[in-house]
Amino acid sequence: MFGVFDDEKWEKIYMLPFRCSSNTRIRNFQFKITHNILYLNEKLYIFNKTDTELCYFCNHQKESQNHFFYDCNVVRRFWEEVFLTFHCIFENINIEEHIVLLGIIDEGKQLANLIIILGKQVLYETKMNNGELTINMLKSKIKVIENIEKKIATQKNKMLYHLMKWEKYLNM
Repeated sequence: MFGVFDDEKWEKIYMLPFRCSSNTRIRNFQFKITHNILYLNEKLYIFNKTDTELCYFCNHQKESQNHFFYDCNVVRRFWEEVFLTFHCIFENINIEEHIVLLGIIDEGKQLANLIIILGKQVLYETKMNNGELTINMLKSKIKVIENIEKKIATQKNKMLYHLMKWEKYLNM
């Protein structure tokens, strides 16, 4: 799927959600993705929990994790819009399957990784709520998370770290 990663890379991949957010829901969601235990239509159909194994967005391909979060044409357009909207955060980063599913292991990419995870949450929540996918849902989610993290940083006297992490977003 992604080539061969050594143990050191996998350790970095598993630590990404802990480095980009203290929110347990965000961490848990990414854990399910990296361990391939987020059940989508392809698996739910096997267990008779859904009527179709097809993708919620395109209704043409099996809804595997890779298809749902990356390969689907509707989802690809979403990621293109995300990377374009937040181009200052995703500077010199290409939209690739391993980046969308697993994250960016380079240092200093906490905000980019957080936005990618939040984007995946938006995709999943859109499906679960039978909604329509829009970039505005992600923008709202990012704003909420930034405000929560700002309050926590203020309480813990860690505003400098908060401002460093969120600087590119706040200057957009």
